[in-house]
Amino acid sequence: MTPTQRRTTASVISEAAPDSEPLEDILARMGKHVLSSKESDTLQSNGEESEPSRHETITVLKAETSSSDVSAFPLVDYIPAEVFLENMGFFTPSSKRIRGIYTKEKKVSERVKEDGTTEILKVEIVATHKLGLPITSDLDYYRAFLKIFYETMEQTERLRLPIAIPTKKLLRYAGKTVNKRVLREVRDWFERMAFTGIKGAVFQAKKQDYRDGFLGHLFHQVVIKGKAMKDGNMANTNYVWPAGWFLSNYIRGYVRRIDLDFHKRLRKPIAKALYPLLETGWYASDGNPYSKSYNALCQEFLLTQYEDLSRIKQQLDPAHKELKEAGFLERYEYRRAGDGDDWIIVYFPGNKFFKDQDAREDRAYYKAIKKYPEALIKMTLAETRQAALEGRILKNKGAFFMDTLKRLSHARA
Repeated sequence: MTPTQRRTTASVISEAAPDSEPLEDILARMGKHVLSSKESDTLQSNGEESEPSRHETITVLKAETSSSDVSAFPLVDYIPAEVFLENMGFFTPSSKRIRGIYTKEKKVSERVKEDGTTEILKVEIVATHKLGLPITSDLDYYRAFLKIFYETMEQTERLRLPIAIPTKKLLRYAGKTVNKRVLREVRDWFERMAFTGIKGAVFQAKKQDYRDGFLGHLFHQVVIKGKAMKDGNMANTNYVWPAGWFLSNYIRGYVRRIDLDFHKRLRKPIAKALYPLLETGWYASDGNPYSKSYNALCQEFLLTQYEDLSRIKQQLDPAHKELKEAGFLERYEYRRAGDGDDWIIVYFPGNKFFKDQDAREDRAYYKAIKKYPEALIKMTLAETRQAALEGRILKNKGAFFMDTLKRLSHARA
C-alpha cells in the first residue's frame, strides 16, 4: 500500500489554524488523553495526581492514529517559512550565478472580476545587473536566516527590530565553512535580499487575498557589521529589517514549517527548489500525486528547455533520484501532454512527506497544550463538538477548534 493510499495528509500551513484535520479523531483523543476528568491514569505511585508530560501526551495521540516514528517528532529541526515567498519562485535553482537574465515572472493566482472575466495575478522578480537573481546558495542563507528569525521570535514576547544576524551563526545554520569566498558570498546575499525587487501581486494574510500593484523587497533595510547605524554607532553585528509584508504574513501565521536539516542534505540545486514546490503541490492535493508541466517548470526554474525526453531526463532525473533516495519522493512519471507539445511530470509523495505532515500537525496541538490552560481547552473542545452536531463548522474541526481557542482566550484576557 502506498503512502497516498495509507492516509491523507493533515498538514498545518498556519500554526494558529490547521487547514486539515483527520477529524474527530484528534479532538476525541485530545479529550480522552489530555482533557479527561479520569485522573486515575496519571496517579503516581504515592497516590498523588500527576499530569502526563507534553511529550508523552503527543506520543499517545500519535500512536493512536499513525504508524510513523513518533520519537522523530521533537528531533527534526522544523522552522517556519513564510508561505508566499516559498511559492513565488524567488530563488532560481542554479549552482552558478545566472548571467544575462535579470527578471522572472510567475502566475500566483487568478480571480474573477465583476464583469465575469478572469484576471491573472502574477509576481515578477527583478534583479540588479550587479547582483543578479537569487539562486540556490542564496536559498541556503535564507533558510539559515529563517532559523535565526524564529529563534529571535521565540525568545521575545514582542517583535523588536532590527533582527541581529551574526555572520558565524548564519554560516553555521546554512552548513557553510568559513572562508574568504563564503564571507564575500554572505555580504552579497544581504545586499541581494535588500535590492532584488518584488513586483506585482503579493499575498496579504491579513485580508486573505492578493494585493496587486505591489513594489518592494524582502529586506526593507540592512546594516552590515562595522557600518554606521542610525544613531551613529558602528554596528557590532549584521542587522536586518524584514519588509512589512513579510512580517505581517509571518506574525499572522501564514507559514509552513520546513525541515532545515533535510534542505541542507540536498546537493542538487533543482532538488532544493523542488522540495518546497512539491510539498505545496501535495499539500494542496491532500497528499495525492502532483503534476507539473515541463515547460512551466523550465520557465519557473529558468532551465534550458529540451524536446527530446532523453535530454529532459538527463536534466531532471539527478534531482528526482536524490529526492527519491531521501524518501521525500516515492516515484515520478513522464507523460506526454494532450497536445503533444509538452511533457507532464507526475510526482508521487514519499513517506517523508507524510511524516512531516504528521509532525507539523502534532506541533500545532502541542503548542496549544503548552500555551492554554486545561479549562479553556475543555471549553473549546465542548464548543467544537456542539458546533459539529449543529452543522456550524464550514471548514474542518481542527481549524474551528484552534480558531475558537484563540477567540475564547482573547475574550478571557
